[in-house]
Amino acid sequence: MRKIIYTIFIIFFVVSALYAGGRKESPAPAGQSASGSTSQTDATAAQNGGSTGGGAKAGGAGTSTANEQTPTLNGVQQALADVGISPFREGVHSVDFTIQTLDGKKRSLSDYRGKVVFLNFWATWCPPCRAEMPSMQTLYTAMKGKDFDIVAVNVQENAEAVHSFMKSEQTDFTFPILLDGSGRVASTYSVRGIPTTYIVGKEGQMLGMVVGGKDWADPKIIDTFTSLAENRTSVSSK
Repeated sequence: MRKIIYTIFIIFFVVSALYAGGRKESPAPAGQSASGSTSQTDATAAQNGGSTGGGAKAGGAGTSTANEQTPTLNGVQQALADVGISPFREGVHSVDFTIQTLDGKKRSLSDYRGKVVFLNFWATWCPPCRAEMPSMQTLYTAMKGKDFDIVAVNVQENAEAVHSFMKSEQTDFTFPILLDGSGRVASTYSVRGIPTTYIVGKEGQMLGMVVGGKDWADPKIIDTFTSLAENRTSVSSK
């Protein structure tokens, strides 16, 4: 009887030791450490080169990963980031296009070379687009006489629909309106939602972008665009 009890004890001890030695920690899910903390992979994507999933096809917006250090922003990039405009990385250039204006003329993006261009994609049926347009007019008026222009590209609507909208609005919009009836230009610039606004530099370089409506009449934004138009790399803090 004593031998039987002793044998059972030995077997229990060996099995317990083997079980304890064979246990291993379960691997953490992708993007998560063994302690359960999720790694940050895209938190600084906008400041490193634009909004994730957007950007002009001429080079696109850059993104960061968990293993990369956040690059230092230059003066222009920091100025844009400070007013909620996602800056592009350096070296990304705009794609030229030629389409018809609302008054029937042909205009190209390159016609505005030498100016900072506020390139806005919009439609009459889009509530955020309509909401931000009066502030765009305020910005346009404030920047008159400076090296700055607004180019509002209507996406996939005909001239009649746009004319009807313009007549129905209380604000008299005086900035250039171009018609992208086929949606080709919007596709070239990877526009996935409207309004989408790109800021293009004097030499055609992509400076920044905003997806969604914004109050462009904000004095800080006007000050930032004035700084860009005057080739200043920093803006006063107000």
